[in-house]
Amino acid sequence: MINSLRKQTGNFIDGGNEMNKSKLTKFILKLLLYIVLPMYLCTSCFNFFLYDKGRTEQITSPSGQTTITLKYDWMSRPFVFYKGKKVFEYNGSAFMESVYFKVQWVSETEIILYLDMAKYKDEYYSIVLEF
Repeated sequence: MINSLRKQTGNFIDGGNEMNKSKLTKFILKLLLYIVLPMYLCTSCFNFFLYDKGRTEQITSPSGQTTITLKYDWMSRPFVFYKGKKVFEYNGSAFMESVYFKVQWVSETEIILYLDMAKYKDEYYSIVLEF
């Protein structure tokens, strides 16, 4: 009886490592193909459609040494980027109309982002641009 069990399980004991490596490799490839790749593509597509491409501004400081990028999403919420990294994200509710924020330079490393509209007179944000 023991010999018959060894014959039945012999493939897994003797040559089982090769078969298990092959199955593991196939499993990892399927995992990457069916889970990781779609997640990566969805994130890339989300970032592509997140910002309104027609509403991107490059704003340079008065001395010309510092440049920021002001982007808006589809609901007019601003995002400020400095050296390619997001330094500010508007967390308030969306605006029902197209609004444009203005930038006032305090120094080369600090700006004030504000709305120049009567009903949003208290909307201003001090942002420090340091990395």
